[in-house]
Amino acid sequence: MERVKYGWSQDSLYVKVPSSTTNGELSIVEDTSKPNFFLARHHHKKMTEIFYIVEGQVNLFLIMKQS
Repeated sequence: MERVKYGWSQDSLYVKVPSSTTNGELSIVEDTSKPNFFLARHHHKKMTEIFYIVEGQVNLFLIMKQS
């Protein structure tokens, strides 16, 4: 299994378990962001993101859709 690492100026993402190895059910990535990193608001139609913060702090903004 080949693991992929993406390195950008403010963010480094390492794919530890690609979804191709779990029949598209799960992928695990390690994301190391520099201070003040900003990712524009976005929406995933087919996946759920779960965050585990090891060090530092992260501000997350959630918009919940009411039924």
